[in-house]
Amino acid sequence: MIENIVRAVIINSDKNEILLARQKDKDYTFLPGGHIEFEETAKNALDREMVEEIGTEGKVGPLLWTIENIFIDSDDKSCHEIAYYFLYAYYERFYNFKVDSLEDHLEFLWVNLDDLEFFNIKPALLADLIRKFNSGEETENFYSESEDQNLNSI
Repeated sequence: MIENIVRAVIINSDKNEILLARQKDKDYTFLPGGHIEFEETAKNALDREMVEEIGTEGKVGPLLWTIENIFIDSDDKSCHEIAYYFLYAYYERFYNFKVDSLEDHLEFLWVNLDDLEFFNIKPALLADLIRKFNSGEETENFYSESEDQNLNSI
C-alpha cells in the first residue's frame, strides 16, 4: 500500500531555523505532519495534523515538493509513501518559543539550517532541498528516493 503523507516546512528566517519532529525513541528527524485521510485534501490534512500535534493551525503556503520514498522503517517494515511538502507559517510569536507536542511520542526541535546534517533528517534528500529553498535556489518539484537506489531523483 502507498501511504499519502503531508508535511510542513516551517522556517524561522530571523533565526535561520526550521522546525523538526522526532519520535522520542528514534534517532532520526522529519518534518511535522502526517497521513492524509480518505476524502481529505492535502491542505486540510496538514491543518488537522498541526492542530493534533502542536495545538494550533497556521497558514498553508505553496506546495514546494512531492517526494516518493521507498524504504525499510526502523521496525523492518517495507514502506512506500508519497509526501507533499508545503511551506507553512504561524503567527510571529510562535517562532520565539519551544514547541510542545500534544502527542506523547513526538518532540519538536528548532534546528539551525546549517546543522541539518547532524539531525538525520528523513528522507535524506530533504536537507539539501531545504538549504536550496532557503538560499533562493530553484529545486525540482518531484523526487523519488529508494534505499536500494533503484530509484533516482528526477
